[in-house]
Amino acid sequence: MKPPLYKASIYISKTGVTIIVWVDDLLLIGRKGEVVDMKRQIHERFQIKDLGNIKFFLSMLVERDREILTMFLSQQTYMTKIQHRFSMDHCKGCSTPLDLKTKLHLRREVEERTEIQTYQEPVGSLTYVAIITRPDIV
Repeated sequence: MKPPLYKASIYISKTGVTIIVWVDDLLLIGRKGEVVDMKRQIHERFQIKDLGNIKFFLSMLVERDREILTMFLSQQTYMTKIQHRFSMDHCKGCSTPLDLKTKLHLRREVEERTEIQTYQEPVGSLTYVAIITRPDIV
């Protein structure tokens, strides 16, 4: 089994099972019988813990509709944690985050200096969400 050149952490077995590896987590995707067989083969060589059908993976809620063979990803839980962590639980949404008539100015000596980390942490957290599942929040 070789990884495709463009994604070193995604593997496809000879039987068609897709194996996604992230640090010490594995996600197996494929037909049920083939996935069960792949789990057995992995278990023969490594100690594993089978968590059953996927619910969360990499902070993403995974919802499946087996009838129409679709899978939906959501980071609502992660976004709620970000809101709480940065005390933004009661913020109201808007189409433009800044009033178009606002005039910006350099910080004056009398104004308190803000720690750069206060800005970087929430922006970094939102950037992760934007890259993974929510390009609309960019």
